[in-house]
Amino acid sequence: MPSTVKLPCHGGTRDRDCFRSTALRVSRPRCARQATPRVREGKTRRVDCLTDCATVRLWPSVKQADAVGVNRSRLWQNWHMSTGLFMGIRSSFVEEAQDAASAFIAAIDRALADRDLPPYLDPAEPPNIYTDHLFGRSALDHHSSRVLVDIANFGSSVQEHPNLGLIRDNPFRVAFLPIEFSPPLQTDYFEQIGGGGFRIWAGSLPHLHSELSAIARDLGIPLNGQNLTDEVAAAINGFEPLYDGDSAELAEDERTAWLALYEGTRLALDHNVALSLAG
Repeated sequence: MPSTVKLPCHGGTRDRDCFRSTALRVSRPRCARQATPRVREGKTRRVDCLTDCATVRLWPSVKQADAVGVNRSRLWQNWHMSTGLFMGIRSSFVEEAQDAASAFIAAIDRALADRDLPPYLDPAEPPNIYTDHLFGRSALDHHSSRVLVDIANFGSSVQEHPNLGLIRDNPFRVAFLPIEFSPPLQTDYFEQIGGGGFRIWAGSLPHLHSELSAIARDLGIPLNGQNLTDEVAAAINGFEPLYDGDSAELAEDERTAWLALYEGTRLALDHNVALSLAG
C-alpha cells in the first residue's frame, strides 16, 4: 500500500475571511475556523475545517495511481474550496507533508532533466512579499477554486494557453517554475484529491504571466503592455469600474482572482521562485 499523509485543508467555502494575508506572513493559509488538530493512528493527521481534508498519497507506481484516477476536468465541480497562492513549493505543504513536498520537487527535477534543463532550487524559506497586508498589490492571496477555473476558461484553448489549462484541470495542486519551457511538464508525482489519483504537473512562470496578460482584455482589465498599473490594481481591489460604462459585473470574482494570479506570478518571477497553488 502507498504511504498516506492527510493534509489540513487550505480552503473553505467562498468565505473570503477563511484566509487572511496577515496569517500568511509567517505561515501558509489556515482556515480561520479550523478546530484543534486531532492526531490519529499511523501517519495520518486531520484538521477539521469547513471542508474535508485533502489527502496526499505517495504512489509506488504510476500504474496504480492511474488505476484509481477520476475525470480531472470534473474535479473542481465537486469541491467547494479555496486555493491559496504560495511563494515556492515547500511552503505550500504543511509540516507533516514535507516528505511529499520533497517528492514533488524531485519529480519536477526528473522532468526538467528529461528536457536537458537544470534542476529547480526551492528556497528554504519563502520570501516575504506582503506589504500592508497586501499580497503584492492584491488584497487576496487565495481565491475560490471555482473562480480560478473560470479565469482559466477565459483562455480560448488549452493549446494557446497551456499553463492556464493546468489551473483549469486541477486548481488544488500545481506549480509554475521560473524557467522558460513549453509545453508544461508532466511529472511522475501523484496526489489523491477528492477520491482520485491525479498526476501533478508543473508549468512555466514566464509563460503563465504572458497568458494572464493575454486574457486581461477579456476581463476588461487595461494593461500597459503586459504591465498592470498600481491605480488599476487598487480599483480591482475596490470592486470599482475600470472604464466608462463598465458594469463591473466581473469585479468581485473574476477580476480579483485574476489579480491574485497576476501578482503571484509577478512576485514569484521577481524572487526567482516557483508559484504554487494548493487547495
